[in-house]
Amino acid sequence: MKKVLTSIILSVFVPLFAHAQEQITNFDVEIAINADASIDVIETISYDFGNRTNPHGIYREIPYKYSARGGRFSLKISDISVTDENGAVRNTDISRHSGAVKIKIGKADVIANKKEIYKIQYRVDEALNYFENHDELYWNITGDEWSIPIIQSSAIVKSPNNTLLKESTCFVGKYGATESCKVSEDTGINQIFTARTLTPGEGFTVVASIKKGLVTQPSLTKKILRTIKDNLILLLPVGVSILMLGHWWRRGKDPRSGTVVPQWEIPDNLTPLECGLLIDEKVHRNDISSLFIDLAIKGYFSIEKIAKKGLFRKEDFTLEKIKEWKSEVTKSEKLFLEGLFKKGDETKLSTLKNTFYKVTSEITEEAYKNMSQNGYFVKNPQTVRGIYMITGFITSFGSVFLNGIIGAAAGPIGIGSVFVCGIIIFLFGLIMPKRTKKGVQVRDQILGLKMYMETAEERRIKMFNDPDKLPPQTTATFERYLPYAMILNVEDKWAQQFKDIYKGGEPSWYHGAGKNLSTGSISNSTKSFAAAAGAVAMSQPSSSSSGGSGFSGGGSGGGGGGGGGGSW
Repeated sequence: MKKVLTSIILSVFVPLFAHAQEQITNFDVEIAINADASIDVIETISYDFGNRTNPHGIYREIPYKYSARGGRFSLKISDISVTDENGAVRNTDISRHSGAVKIKIGKADVIANKKEIYKIQYRVDEALNYFENHDELYWNITGDEWSIPIIQSSAIVKSPNNTLLKESTCFVGKYGATESCKVSEDTGINQIFTARTLTPGEGFTVVASIKKGLVTQPSLTKKILRTIKDNLILLLPVGVSILMLGHWWRRGKDPRSGTVVPQWEIPDNLTPLECGLLIDEKVHRNDISSLFIDLAIKGYFSIEKIAKKGLFRKEDFTLEKIKEWKSEVTKSEKLFLEGLFKKGDETKLSTLKNTFYKVTSEITEEAYKNMSQNGYFVKNPQTVRGIYMITGFITSFGSVFLNGIIGAAAGPIGIGSVFVCGIIIFLFGLIMPKRTKKGVQVRDQILGLKMYMETAEERRIKMFNDPDKLPPQTTATFERYLPYAMILNVEDKWAQQFKDIYKGGEPSWYHGAGKNLSTGSISNSTKSFAAAAGAVAMSQPSSSSSGGSGFSGGGSGGGGGGGGGGSW
């Protein structure tokens, strides 16, 4: 009832009081659907300039780029011509900008009559939408961007080959409005649509469906090419990938690696932590765990396993300080030992939970800094990764947060493309740290050390080394290399090469491995301790804290066409 009253008021009172104002008295459109899926449009606009002083003509803007179907698509508008009611050609200036065709009609040195009729004709290619059971024209007849009222408007839609249209509807009002308008048939072939008076900002949209097979639907290849053309931003991730690959080749690719051969010498006397960092450019939990074992073996503290009492009691260890550390330790090792015994000469491993991570962070930063300054990396790997990963993160999530800006320009597909670009930059950040030539050579030597520790065949080792200089099969040799075997994940194979070397009793640095001592039991015990120590060292306290059909969800302003205009 409310819509009916609104329609009556607009139809009766607007014409009475707007006669002196600028207005469109009639906006009549004829649309012929062609078999090739194009449409021929004729707009007949009866324009009353009212009390406007010295008008020259009007301009008409027709959009050809749209945000719909999850992205962007465009229509090809061609064969534009403008005449008067008698067919005489009118002076026009046609331009394209901001995704719309602007047709400026009239001459600057000619004053238009108070009332003029403009007949605008144009063709639109591939103007239909295609569905399983029907094809469809979803078209904005007047557009909703006029700043003057449109007193009367109508549209005639002609079907291809004079075939009866399958179904039709229309909408009027502000963008998205679902107020319906009058639909009738002409000889059972064409559809006629009639709208009420439209106030400024209101539009008139029609939806007409035709049977499948009456128009030629574009091929899949043509659709894909058209989608790519309309959404070139889809190619942005490909371009970013190529750029990042080239950037990695120049700035992130390591110098060529040499031949890796077994060797028993520890290169550059690096600590296990530093070797682990050089292997994969990262400090892992296992690398931090190796510090516990390495410094215990060197005699700075001992590790004692506390026997579990009770079914649900967790395994724990006591760490007891044995000797002071001096200048022989690295800065990372000094930070580690000071953090470990900050509260006394004896520490339970469990007491370090959720607190030692700060020391771990300092150790990690110092290791990255030291390895970079000593020429193993071109730049600090942690810093390099951080730059690219933060850039990627900002790019991806920035595209979501700036949806209002990016979405208006590129649509959801554009946002998705920018989001993917951010992920690509983020992932490349993982491999951008670059070793120097020295770093690559030392890394090869570490891999050679791994080959030495994981092989049980002395014959293979002797082929590449002086047999007289090979380390003896003693507890000292086993313990010296054990932390390195840990970071290289070959401790079990290393232990297999030493049998029955602990007949004299358990080592001074570890207590609680059991009665039947062997390198295997020591290796298993240290693995158990290392797992617990690594978890504790890393633990932190938890924080508190239009492509759709016009018949389904359609409305005024949807579909193609539309736009608006005005006088000049």
